[in-house]
Amino acid sequence: MKLGFFCGTFDPVHTGHLRVALHICEEFQLDQVFFLPAGMPPNKTSKQITESKLRLAMLTSAVSSWPFLGVSTIETERPGLSFMIDSVKIMKAQYPGSDLYLLMGDD
Repeated sequence: MKLGFFCGTFDPVHTGHLRVALHICEEFQLDQVFFLPAGMPPNKTSKQITESKLRLAMLTSAVSSWPFLGVSTIETERPGLSFMIDSVKIMKAQYPGSDLYLLMGDD
């Protein structure tokens, strides 16, 4: 399996996020792309971030039209700051043998 993980705060998720995910999925022939919202990003500790439950609900609603798009709760279920290296370790353990692709925006 070729799986993409689109990382970000997604506060809020918008059409641009969906277009990027769909394009990358097609361009790299990925089987699935999971949106991976940050729980508590270390680079945004001084900013107000919408509660993770609401961001998860928005993402779930936004991707519901595409069966190959999903939402991962790896970071939102973990307490404390969200560090990508921890998430990558979890992804590798959850999807052994899969090719993992890490997607992120430039904002």
